[in-house]
Amino acid sequence: MRQFDNDSIQLISSFERLTRGRVRDCLKAEVEGEPVVFFLIGAGGMGKAIGRDGSNIRNAEDAIGCRIKVFEYSENEAELVKNLVPQAKGVSVKDGVAVIKAAKRGAVIGKNGSNIKILKQILARNSSIREIEVR
Repeated sequence: MRQFDNDSIQLISSFERLTRGRVRDCLKAEVEGEPVVFFLIGAGGMGKAIGRDGSNIRNAEDAIGCRIKVFEYSENEAELVKNLVPQAKGVSVKDGVAVIKAAKRGAVIGKNGSNIKILKQILARNSSIREIEVR
């Protein structure tokens, strides 16, 4: 179940107004000391959200005042994980566990586990996946 605080609701509203993309989820986090907002966009809405040559994202970053990362939602959990981890070579999901095969495990995990923590939060809010294994 996704619950949004007032800050998240304002971020979603601003992003949707600036990009005309439909936001399914929003998560604000610190990545390497910098604030980053992660938006999960409804299926099929990435092109509209990004805009020509990324113009919508740049405009939204300027308006919001921090980096923005966008990912596309999918009802298929393996596809959702693959959308969230583009460097994944393969993904399988079984019994709430996602197994990610990646050539560069460190890139998936991130410095001090920052990427994997954010990935777990997004997946917990939008799927039945509760555990992640990176191989």
